[in-house]
Amino acid sequence: MAADSPLLWRATRAQQTWRSRSAFHRWSQPVDATLYLKGEMECALMGHRFHRGFTAAEKTELWDRWKRGESLKAIGRAFGKPSSSIYFLVAPHGGIRPAERRRSRMALTLAEREVISRGITGRQSARSMAKLLGRSPSTVSREVSRNGGHDRYRATLADESAWVRARRPKCCKLANNPRLRQAVAGKLRLDWSPEQIAGWLKRTHPEDECNQVSHETIYRSLFVQTRGVPKTWAPSPPQGRYTRNAVTMPCGWLSDCGGEAMSCLITRART
Repeated sequence: MAADSPLLWRATRAQQTWRSRSAFHRWSQPVDATLYLKGEMECALMGHRFHRGFTAAEKTELWDRWKRGESLKAIGRAFGKPSSSIYFLVAPHGGIRPAERRRSRMALTLAEREVISRGITGRQSARSMAKLLGRSPSTVSREVSRNGGHDRYRATLADESAWVRARRPKCCKLANNPRLRQAVAGKLRLDWSPEQIAGWLKRTHPEDECNQVSHETIYRSLFVQTRGVPKTWAPSPPQGRYTRNAVTMPCGWLSDCGGEAMSCLITRART
């Protein structure tokens, strides 16, 4: 028994320790660490700067500073941004200030669009609104139809959408719509002409303008490779009624996708 007494004492001690620990865990109160984690996240967010773009006023000031000969680092310090942000804004334009965007004098103004909006509310016809504005009735009709129709037309939203649509250069429709591009390519492989393909698409999808394309767009995508359409998207251009001569010319004014190539193929019809 004398030899076993140390073992019994150790076993008893271990059992008491286990009971005390289990009782501690059983009666311990859970701690909500949400406030602690929230505080840590706020500290982390304060230390991390979110990179935002430049507003129109900031871009104007940036180009003014650049024109005065200030360095990229100096301009970056003035805006609280790294010099690389200034570089990536200046470099695409070659260091030359881009021309300010202006609305065409032929485009509808915000005031004219508000007149159209009030005319729609008053249930006026497109012809009466056009007469009031001194515009063509087709201009008013197109303006209403491309901006939600009579039920959803809003002058401010229509004006903003027109400003966005006026951006140039634009990528052609076939470059942005793979499904439409595959449909056109399949018909070209069957020796269909662009006019036949355009008519077939209009009959097949009468209510879906996204799946329609004009024959001029198909011709330009075939012969002008700067419109963003891959060169291997379709077989050779159709032959037969029209013959073409490939002429290499500088085509900065022909490019609809940014002018990736320095020259392009244009078509010249012969009778």
